[in-house]
Amino acid sequence: MHGTPYAWDALCGDAVWGGPTLLTTGAGSRNVIGNQLHLVLRSRPDVVAVWDDTDVARRWLMLCPLQRDEHGQPVEPTEFELNRIRNDKDRLAEIRLRLSDISWWMRLLSQNIAQ
Repeated sequence: MHGTPYAWDALCGDAVWGGPTLLTTGAGSRNVIGNQLHLVLRSRPDVVAVWDDTDVARRWLMLCPLQRDEHGQPVEPTEFELNRIRNDKDRLAEIRLRLSDISWWMRLLSQNIAQ
């Protein structure tokens, strides 16, 4: 990563590179060649399956926050925000799938780079 013309870590941010802490899809390894980003990804739906509803809601709201602080970092979700997800079983099931979906990981990565 050192000496590349792009600061991928700065562009992608901790929420994406730290994917395994919030998502169960994360970069096992990465390499930058010129202007190309190469990733080896792993999906772990078995891990998401054992998370309780609060974990699922909190992780999602930290990845896709409704509020940010003055530095642009996600603010810890409120009980109201958590309950909106926890009390909607269809939405909760959809979010569980997304937290282990490589396509959603790539979507979040692309959004973060674009911003």
